Amino acid sequence: MYQSESAPWLWFRAWNTDGSAKTDLVFNTSGIDVKVARDNLANSSSLSLSAASSPTDWAAGKLSPIVGNLYRVGISTALISSYTGNIAVCGSYTGGVLEGIIDSVSAYDPTKNPLSPSVAGRQIAISATTGRVTAEAVELDSSSVTAVQSGLATAAAVQSVKDDTGTTLPAQSTAIYNRLGVPAGASMSADVAAVKADTASLLTRLTANAATAIQNLFHMITGSGSGSKFTTAALENGSAAGGASLEDIIAGVQSVSGGIIAAQDESALYITIGDTWTQDIESLGNLTNKTVSFAIKSKAKDADAAAVVMIVEGTGLTRLNGAATTAGWGSIEILDETAGDIRLRLESDATSLLTSGTYVDAVKALEDGDDRTLRQKGRTVVSAGVIADIT
Repeated sequence: MYQSESAPWLWFRAWNTDGSAKTDLVFNTSGIDVKVARDNLANSSSLSLSAASSPTDWAAGKLSPIVGNLYRVGISTALISSYTGNIAVCGSYTGGVLEGIIDSVSAYDPTKNPLSPSVAGRQIAISATTGRVTAEAVELDSSSVTAVQSGLATAAAVQSVKDDTGTTLPAQSTAIYNRLGVPAGASMSADVAAVKADTASLLTRLTANAATAIQNLFHMITGSGSGSKFTTAALENGSAAGGASLEDIIAGVQSVSGGIIAAQDESALYITIGDTWTQDIESLGNLTNKTVSFAIKSKAKDADAAAVVMIVEGTGLTRLNGAATTAGWGSIEILDETAGDIRLRLESDATSLLTSGTYVDAVKALEDGDDRTLRQKGRTVVSAGVIADIT
């Protein structure tokens, strides 16, 4: 978009925290908060939203559904009139986040600089043999011809050029000098050296900033280092909190939201940190006279004592992050003994102590001292709760 636009829009997608697309977002959706993020500037204040009555109904804060979970919202011209650089929507609603689609603001708008009326509509013919403009096909009014003549006269009056000793250079040298122009520095070679040095400095800064941005994004997602976890607050204030640029933040959102969607399959179990978790598992086989246990581990070969989570039927939660814990924080309920249907439960006290990541899990049944695996190397995904971090 351009600084001079009178009706600017920004586009974004809405994602629920479970990774599904939010297709029914409206201006008064519960908890909706939309802001505008720009490079090296604080986020705008929250937009005052209203519903657009038609695709052409523009005003700052007018929200329009486009297709699926794609939306657009009008923004104030004050946000772009004196700004150049990247710009995008950021924000959240109760149950999800907004993924802004990056646009860029340019100062020059070619549509605002048309040909003058005196030459508008003129046609120029191109020679099929030489590829040059044929002079007889060009039509100019008298003022345009006068301007051309004036320019030619000025060019013809170029003064001769002298070298460092005061000797006038030959006409050919003068023509070359005039074409090259006056050096910005002491000499042409000095100008070239300055460009080379600036380029090397730019490459160094780009490399360093890219590494820093990747590290900050990693800190935001994992909660390690000095960065914030990947929460709604971190998304809205990414530049200030994590030091990453707007493009890094949006790229992080796209990566995480895409990863969530790709990870949703029938075999995986999903635990949200800080939430009470229940999960039904069916058709494990006849469980009569068997004691069922469920384990989540970092690696399948880890000992039971090192389990991230270990729940035993009738006993409760026996291990949490490789240590003894409160038994009442977990349980296994037999729903159908013959069919082998069970229900797993972890209280929020336990899930709040877990670390985000992907783990392996297994269900076993113990009968007369024989330990039999019923679910081998399943996958459990533990992720941070976005909504729990909203204040």
